[in-house]
Amino acid sequence: MVAKIEDNAHTEVYAALGKYVASFSRLMYSIQAATMYGIPTHNFQLIQAAFGDRSASQICDAFFSVVYIVWRERSDDDNKIIKAYRTELTNLYEKRNRLLHDLLQLMGATADARGALQRQRLKTKDGHLQWELENIDHDDLERTNELIERLEKVIWIMYGVCRDSNPKLSTALKIVGKEVHPVEDATDVADKNKSETHSS
Repeated sequence: MVAKIEDNAHTEVYAALGKYVASFSRLMYSIQAATMYGIPTHNFQLIQAAFGDRSASQICDAFFSVVYIVWRERSDDDNKIIKAYRTELTNLYEKRNRLLHDLLQLMGATADARGALQRQRLKTKDGHLQWELENIDHDDLERTNELIERLEKVIWIMYGVCRDSNPKLSTALKIVGKEVHPVEDATDVADKNKSETHSS
């Protein structure tokens, strides 16, 4: 019975991990696309090729560089939203780097999949070797997948707002705690902006 619980937990966490990798990749593609369509040029394939070997941090840096260049008339609220969003992206890709580059070990699991994976990293601190350990389960990865989905919607809302003649992010986005969320009804705008760029 215990073995069956562990097998199910490991299967679930592997499925969630695969979804996480694919979702993160889709988010990076959306950031690249939003960046490309913010640059005044028609040679989008050339720009896409330039992104080919870039890391997640470089892709995000490129997006914000374009935002700051093409959108100079920003309010204090706009800047707060941009800063909060950039912090969320930074935290996400740093977590992703740790998850995909550190050692992952299968652990014992219970019926709710707790402790199915453990991320392990040996590092130095104050001249001593120290293990950094983090238990990861299906629910942890699903919450991160939901975060990625929200961040992708935000990128397409930002893209659409920045193209307006008098852009104001606060009309479409809001800060909740330290997170950037679409305001009510803005999700449809995100989907429309995304479909327009993907079909052109």
